[in-house]
Amino acid sequence: MIKQYRRKMNPPARLPMKGYAEEGIIGSTHRLYIYGADFRALVDPKLQENVIEVLIQYAPLSIIQNEAVKKLSHMTKTKQLTLSHNYITSLRELCFFCQQLPDNITCLSIKENEITSLKLYRPWVIFNAPNLTFLDGIRISENERASSDRLFRPMVSMSLRNPKKEHDFFKMNTKVKYSVRKTLSEIIEGALLMN
Repeated sequence: MIKQYRRKMNPPARLPMKGYAEEGIIGSTHRLYIYGADFRALVDPKLQENVIEVLIQYAPLSIIQNEAVKKLSHMTKTKQLTLSHNYITSLRELCFFCQQLPDNITCLSIKENEITSLKLYRPWVIFNAPNLTFLDGIRISENERASSDRLFRPMVSMSLRNPKKEHDFFKMNTKVKYSVRKTLSEIIEGALLMN
């Protein structure tokens, strides 16, 4: 029998309402739904012990990164993070977020964000978040991980060799653009062959 209920986490009266959170239980699976930028539910000891999945909607990624990511590391049972309608539009912003994800998060879903329409989105996230096993509900294969590494490792190496020069990965010279396009084509072809 599936039992489902939701409990609203009410903020103290003295703080302005920035959003709200509620817990959903289906069977033995505990989920935490956060709407807006009210992340106080992430420090609730009961939720830290039970929540398997956290879903955050309508909060900018910069606020999630600054206020929620550290709190997620204390939720050791939480394996899945879903971000939707979070106005994610920048690969650079996504890079910093992915690099700060706690080790316990192995499944990440960023659907319903503008960034997912970019062809480089998936390999970029895979490259920057090595602990992930699933991205947007699709298992990350070893071939996909290796292709992502081949695609972005040269740019990271180039940046590390010349620390005085600011290399913007998104303003590449013609040779690098050609290399990225070629490698991306290989990734796409490889993914199509596997399906």
